[in-house]
Amino acid sequence: MALISQLLKPPVFGDEDRDRTARQLHVILLATAALLLLLEIIFLVNGQSLLQTRTSVLALLILTIAGLFVLLRRGYVHTASGAFLTITWAGLFYLSWHADGIFDVVFAANFVVILMAALLGGWRVALSFGALSILAGWGLALAQTSGIIDPTLDSPTSYARDITVVLILAGLTLYFLVGSLQNALRQARQTNQELQQLSASLETRIAERTRDLALAADVSQSVAQIQDRDQLLETAVNLIRDRFQLYHVQIYLLEHDRLALRAATGDAGRRLRAQGHFLPVDNLSINGRVALRQQSILVPDTAADRQFRPNPLLPRTRAELSVPLLVGQQLYGVLDLQSSQPNGLTAENVAPFESLAGQLAVAVANAALFAENQQARDELAWFKLGIERSVSAVFLTDLDGVIRYANPAFETVYGYSPAEAVGQNPRIIKSGLIPPDQYVDFWTKLLNRQVVAGEIPNRAKNGRIVTVAASNNPVIDENGRLIGFLAVHTDVTARKESETRLARRVAELDFLNRIDRTADDQPDLPHFLNWIAAELPAILPHSDLCRVAVELEGATYGNPEAYTHARHIVEGLRVEGARIGQLVIAYTDPTQTFENEDSALVGAVGARITAYVESRRLLRQVQRRASLLQKATEVGAAITARLAPEQLLAAFATHTQQAFNLAHVLVYLHDDAHAKLTRHAAASAPSAPSAYPLPSTAPSAYPLSSAASAAESGSRLILPLTFGAELIGVLDLQQAPPEQFDSQDQATFVSLAAQLAAAFRGAQQFRQTEQALQELQTLQSTLTHDGWEAFLTAKTRALQGYLAQGNTLKPIAATPTADAETAVSPTTLAQRPAATVPIRLGGVGIARLGVYLPDGAPLPAEEQQLLDALSDQIAQALERTRLAEQTQQALAETATLYAIGTQLNAARSLDDILHAVTMPLALHRNQTVAGTLFTVGSGAAGAVPDQLVAVATTNERLRPILWQPLPFEVFPAGNLIMANPDAPILVPDVATDTRIDDNARQLLTVAGTRTLAVLPLRLADRWLGVCILGWPDDTALFDDDDARLFRSIAAQMAVVLNSQILFSQVQKRARQEQLLREITTRVNSAVDADSILRTAAQEVGRALGLETFVYLTDRQLAAAADGRQTNGHPAANTDLPAFDAALFEETD
Repeated sequence: MALISQLLKPPVFGDEDRDRTARQLHVILLATAALLLLLEIIFLVNGQSLLQTRTSVLALLILTIAGLFVLLRRGYVHTASGAFLTITWAGLFYLSWHADGIFDVVFAANFVVILMAALLGGWRVALSFGALSILAGWGLALAQTSGIIDPTLDSPTSYARDITVVLILAGLTLYFLVGSLQNALRQARQTNQELQQLSASLETRIAERTRDLALAADVSQSVAQIQDRDQLLETAVNLIRDRFQLYHVQIYLLEHDRLALRAATGDAGRRLRAQGHFLPVDNLSINGRVALRQQSILVPDTAADRQFRPNPLLPRTRAELSVPLLVGQQLYGVLDLQSSQPNGLTAENVAPFESLAGQLAVAVANAALFAENQQARDELAWFKLGIERSVSAVFLTDLDGVIRYANPAFETVYGYSPAEAVGQNPRIIKSGLIPPDQYVDFWTKLLNRQVVAGEIPNRAKNGRIVTVAASNNPVIDENGRLIGFLAVHTDVTARKESETRLARRVAELDFLNRIDRTADDQPDLPHFLNWIAAELPAILPHSDLCRVAVELEGATYGNPEAYTHARHIVEGLRVEGARIGQLVIAYTDPTQTFENEDSALVGAVGARITAYVESRRLLRQVQRRASLLQKATEVGAAITARLAPEQLLAAFATHTQQAFNLAHVLVYLHDDAHAKLTRHAAASAPSAPSAYPLPSTAPSAYPLSSAASAAESGSRLILPLTFGAELIGVLDLQQAPPEQFDSQDQATFVSLAAQLAAAFRGAQQFRQTEQALQELQTLQSTLTHDGWEAFLTAKTRALQGYLAQGNTLKPIAATPTADAETAVSPTTLAQRPAATVPIRLGGVGIARLGVYLPDGAPLPAEEQQLLDALSDQIAQALERTRLAEQTQQALAETATLYAIGTQLNAARSLDDILHAVTMPLALHRNQTVAGTLFTVGSGAAGAVPDQLVAVATTNERLRPILWQPLPFEVFPAGNLIMANPDAPILVPDVATDTRIDDNARQLLTVAGTRTLAVLPLRLADRWLGVCILGWPDDTALFDDDDARLFRSIAAQMAVVLNSQILFSQVQKRARQEQLLREITTRVNSAVDADSILRTAAQEVGRALGLETFVYLTDRQLAAAADGRQTNGHPAANTDLPAFDAALFEETD
């Protein structure tokens, strides 16, 4: 039902005429459909078939009406109306043609179609269908007269039926037509009344608007004569506020995509301007929205507007109008008006204020234009002044080429005064050296408004050829018309001569750069020198006559013919002051001479050859150092993985011999009992003696062979193996002839010897630990009372036992614990009568087991036997637990040492060394530990260092002292270190330990350290540094195991730290040599004495970070002036003069 009700309602589209037509068409379609359906039913009742003409046409019309109904519902009102009228008229004509022709009642229904056309489409549509109906009638009449149509008259009943339908449709159409006319008349009367009321209202509004427009015109006239923008805006806001009696007026100008307040009334306006008030162009404020949309916005009552944002400085604002300042489509700003009365600004005020805003925008634009014109005049004055003082010749011509202006420089360049040039054609400076077709191209481009620039030869008044850099430009006015030409001619005659010299210098520098790039590719030396000898002649002026040869260490590269010509120049090649060869350049023609520039080039090429030879030597040294360190690292890693001392020594000998390709490697251990050195490992030395008697000399000078045997078998190196001050043994190394050990080899093997000693001592300690564990397992039955005391008083054990009371367990402790409230002391247990049995192990009582008896009754025999049996089982279980704990502790210490050793071998920096110790220690003791590593600042071997320098720390509080020297006398526990420099210093409680002085205690307190371990880092008798380990509380207690652990850690750290120091020294030396080579290359690339001195001072000062000076004495200036030019004479000695040796001493 709801759907049917919805279909019976006419559609509504929001347009009055469209809704009226839709409503009328809706009713007509429904009525027509109903009548056609009724007629179809009548025909079918009277026995007519659906296939007959009338019934078929009626059915088709019903379906068509349904389609038009759908079209109307979708909004196609006029389309549906036209289709309905057309289809209806065509259907009636069709029925008339096939029925009674002109006599058929259906044809009379055309009158209804004409009425519906007038109702739905207007009088034009009605006239159209009327004309069609007339034509159709005459057509039917002619067809009927000519016999084309044979009418058959219907019965009176059928006629009455048809005429009834026609009259009903006509009546319905007339009803709608008359109703529409009545509605139109009623609306016309209502509109007339509204127009009368509007007229009266408009008269009032016109009077008010006239007043507003007059006030606006008055304001506009007042500000129109003001040319200064700021004064104009200030005058405008005050006039608008006073004339329109407003609360506040302000003007924003659009600057940099935001609204900046430039004028405002009252104290609030002054404060806002002082604050630099501005608004973004967005929808968050009224003025921002106006600028964004470029439309006025009125807020009659700010209290009722949700988007209004009040200003605390303007609390009385109750109405606001914001108007854009527009000139065409250009927005200049916003005029903001505020009233203190609700509805004090209404829609009637918008138009006058928009007019005022438009005039104000024009005034602002004019003020800006005036300022721009004033600036343009000032710029023009400066421009003219600049042209008048320009050193370039500047002149202007008209389109015919006649000179209209020339600046004073025109006379300087061409010799013609401005008075002589004006009125002349530029042909007066034509040189005649430019082809005619080039002039044609010149004028074609200028007339096509293109700039013509380039260097051309012109002729001055005195006939001299002047080369100028000319820029010829078309002059175009504001309308785009070509009005003349501007030419700027700069005399570049002197510059052209300089360019010739510069081109050669560029070629020389390019060649020197190619030498540097080729050197960067590291070609082999013969190829590099032959390439230079082949390429250098092309850079010299007479390349076809030039021959180049390079002599280096007795070998000649290039063209040996250079030695045979008299006209030559020689450049000596020196490395570290030693002459290694020479560079020879010769001309085959004796009439050709070398210039000073040639000598500078030859010197620069010789410097690069020398630098390349030196760089290859340094590269080989650095590569060898890196190879030695890599091999030492591999050997260290190989021996670290060995825990058995014999395997460790054998692995060291084998890996060292193979890695360094030695003739033999022997390891002798010190036998203290027999005062001799015994061989324990060897590689490729089967004939070496198995033992040596211990000499009386120092360990570092053990002579294991005579000088004769060493010279005969090749270079030999013998190093002591020491751990702290303890001699462990001797390392004997020998090279195969003719190889010799150098300083790099010695430094590397000293480090390896230290690593071997530390690793061997660690392996011995590991073996001793294993042996101790085995002894403990075999001596369980002979456990002593002291051992159990240590077990009971261990720092991790606070409880002694438990008391069971039903289902409740209470701890038994002799000292206060965390469970102090529930703990029971042994003395309390003894106050009550109890039956106890001792728990013994190896005859020693280690515990007691007891039960409380009620009323002191004796314990039954069965229960006594049970207690005795249980005491034995408890004793065995406790013994197993104690041994397991000791074993676990020993294994944990060994694992910690192994982890520290592994990480130390992988350390690549001082921070890595420190982390390699602190991280495993933190895991081993399950406590946070902070470490700080100090290295020796100064001090001799064997002596206590003068000062220490903190180089790495994991304690954030100590980072400020990094790299700051710390005197040893104020160093924490420094007095303890001096007393025993080979043992770690362990301080359980810094706050109470009397060995720590007050200054050290204060420093450690600031660092957050309560428990302290100080590890002296020494290798043999040489100090390397000190490592401080600190814990934040006093629970990090120490025992003998800890002392052994820290001693081993110190030994391993000393070895790795020594390797780091050696590697750092190698790197520093390589950087210094590289820096020296770069500075030497830059100095040698300079072409004269001034450039050499300037480059030397800059580069040395930049490298050292210090003020640097260099100067020549009078004798040296004279030598520099003489140069190296030979010009055919016998080659001069190119060695440097004998300077004072003190000026050239090498410093580290």
